[in-house]
Amino acid sequence: MRRTKIIKSKITLKATEGRIAHLLPSSKRSSADFTSMKRYLPLLFPLVLAACSTQSGNYPSPQFESFAYTGHDARYDQTFNPETHYLNPIISGTAPDPSICRKGDDYYLANSSFVYWPGIPIWHSKDLIDWDFCGYVIDRPSQAFFDDRSGIAGGVFAPDIKYCEANQTFYLIVTIVSGSGNVIFKTTDPRQGWSEPIPVPEVGGIDPSFLFDADGKCYIVNNDEPAYPAEYSGHRAIWGREFDLNTDKVCSEPVMLLDKGIRPAEKPIWIEGPHLYHVGDQYALMSAEGGTAEWHSEVWLAGKQPLGKFKPSAINPILTQRTMPHDRQNPVACAGHADLFCTGDVKPGTLPSADSGEWWSVFLACTTYDGDQLYNTGRSTFLLPATWQADKVNGGLQPVILPDGEPIPTVCVKQEWQRDVAAREALSNTAKTGSLSDPKNLLRGNGTWSDDFDGDALYPLWFTLRTPSADQQTTDKRLAAWYSLHDGRLQLEPRPVRLSQQSQPTMLCRWVKNSTYTAQTRMLFTPQDSLAMAGLTLFQTEHAHYAIAKCLAPDGSPEVVVVKSDKQSCDQIVGRCAIDPDSNSQPIELRAEVDQHTASFSFSLDDGKTWTPVGDAQDADILTTNLAGGFTGCVAGLFATR
Repeated sequence: MRRTKIIKSKITLKATEGRIAHLLPSSKRSSADFTSMKRYLPLLFPLVLAACSTQSGNYPSPQFESFAYTGHDARYDQTFNPETHYLNPIISGTAPDPSICRKGDDYYLANSSFVYWPGIPIWHSKDLIDWDFCGYVIDRPSQAFFDDRSGIAGGVFAPDIKYCEANQTFYLIVTIVSGSGNVIFKTTDPRQGWSEPIPVPEVGGIDPSFLFDADGKCYIVNNDEPAYPAEYSGHRAIWGREFDLNTDKVCSEPVMLLDKGIRPAEKPIWIEGPHLYHVGDQYALMSAEGGTAEWHSEVWLAGKQPLGKFKPSAINPILTQRTMPHDRQNPVACAGHADLFCTGDVKPGTLPSADSGEWWSVFLACTTYDGDQLYNTGRSTFLLPATWQADKVNGGLQPVILPDGEPIPTVCVKQEWQRDVAAREALSNTAKTGSLSDPKNLLRGNGTWSDDFDGDALYPLWFTLRTPSADQQTTDKRLAAWYSLHDGRLQLEPRPVRLSQQSQPTMLCRWVKNSTYTAQTRMLFTPQDSLAMAGLTLFQTEHAHYAIAKCLAPDGSPEVVVVKSDKQSCDQIVGRCAIDPDSNSQPIELRAEVDQHTASFSFSLDDGKTWTPVGDAQDADILTTNLAGGFTGCVAGLFATR
């Protein structure tokens, strides 16, 4: 991750013009008319000033030369042949609520992103195992806007992606909590961006999904309040209605398909995440039940009509880990919220058979530790095959993703066709963003990814928290004016927003993918006053994070501090170490090391040859979802504030 950067001895007019042109709309870039540039001067001045300061060894805006992340989880230290086996989860870190669709030999998968920006990542695969990154559904404020009122666990919930062969269009329906509610986005190519949102105000609640049936009809199912006052906390129902693809509007009255869950007398909680399927001569309703924590499960019901009554099938749940012993090896917990699909060219109404293709499921689950009690990575995407068995209650067939009492395996067997696809992809020697071979991403397991910020654009798997406001927007619609790339560095403009504020900070981050890991960055920064601070953060929420940062001590001398925020107190300095003033303008490396329960912080001023600890080891349990609350995992990232 370390390398020598060449700093130019002077700022040339050409370079300055290039930076100015980058901030101008494309229609203005060829014009020398100063009048047309006036309104951009407030944005240009800090950048030019920072560039001038760089030449004198002064860096009022931090410039990050590199960032690296390495996972060290014992659960992945298993000997296996990657040509014949794969690791679960297939997308580690926070990749919850997976939904999948197929177009020909291409599979596309969507995940929830909550209030992180841009929103709703879309992944692509040929073999269901190695996924590359397509882009984001929400990448401009006109589609959605997450402001200071949007809590970490708000924003985007449970997108459902489906491909409609009739009009060769991809549809994605999703709930935007505390925003526009349930909306639809469309595209003919997930790599080329998505439409503006299409509201479906008739669909309430959360977790809507589509069925495009063989007769051309379309249905939406969703979670919502029951048709009468709820009898207990967590009492929900599944609703269905028909949707007109020609008008993009609901065209039938809602029908309550399922009340409470598969065993109403037991008062089951949070029936949600529904999917409607047409299998043989039956329709099937698959839903998550039991909440998204350790009691999570997936259940299957069948009926004769798409909007008729559904009865639980003989085997339920078809996926759960709630009955597993806590002391099992390499535990996986909270499994549920699944989607089911076939690799063959199966039309709705086709009965599963040996000739119709393999059936698989993607679902969320958590890689836990400490006796299955804690996790800091949020909910990840897992992949397992589904088998069909006789449904002795409803007749016909029903799927089982994993028999109750069996643990979710970490190492799984590839099918022959998946091995063939992987071999062909390897021969193509084509680098794919976000894939297993991408050095800037760790898709799963242990290993290292690093970013030297040497491209013309920010690597797309970096994101920020909440939507940059209008005065922060640039012609790059994806992010904000407070960051820039130049001379092989990422520059962040400090703004008066602390990580402990529920706001939109100057922060770029990536999902943490392991319970034991190291995150490290190399930075140039000369703080100008006592409020300025920049460095590395491990961030779960505004009230659950750490930061190791360079700043000024009360006497004006440079120092490195570790700042902690938890539910008891925010912005506590729990470690500090003075820096030799003579090295103030030199690069500094900051490092965070997490080993499940503990987090240790250190810095280096000699290119990583020696490391100086900053304070004692800290409690990393505050970074877990269990203690912090909500639904998200931890991120590691870069920040600046003043």
